[in-house]
Amino acid sequence: MLVAPNMGLLLKPFISRGSYHQKTWKRNQIQKALRRLRRHRYVVFEQRGNETYIKITEHGKQRLRKFEFDAIQLPDPPRRWDKKWRLVIFDISEDKKKERNIFSGKLKDIGFLALQKSVLVYPYPCEDEVDFLTRFLDVDRSVYYFETPSLGSGELKARSHFNIL
Repeated sequence: MLVAPNMGLLLKPFISRGSYHQKTWKRNQIQKALRRLRRHRYVVFEQRGNETYIKITEHGKQRLRKFEFDAIQLPDPPRRWDKKWRLVIFDISEDKKKERNIFSGKLKDIGFLALQKSVLVYPYPCEDEVDFLTRFLDVDRSVYYFETPSLGSGELKARSHFNIL
């Protein structure tokens, strides 16, 4: 758990307080889950003295990133809008068409508005989420993130879409 803090989340449903039989059942469930993780090469067990440690493998880290990608959401908007638009502009080459479509689709899924095919906008801070997506898809050299006070002719469309009047 020290090596991969998110591993605790995977094991949380199996850990609770209860009767002896419940604890035994839970312990067996945890052992099964850990064996399954090891069988899929997501973790390895390391023996150090009398203690056994669970270490996440590169394969396991990739799987965790996939879970994070699927579960990514934008944070709740602040109470007051700071009157800045977050603009994401990308020019991802044809040889990365799959990544381009995934990137664009994911931004739309999490709440961005497409002003054009490769220009998306959001009214609240989201740089970390965009940065994660670009690094995950390995398109960070083709994506630009800006903060701007105005969208010009797209302002009315964006304000209407995000209900900012």
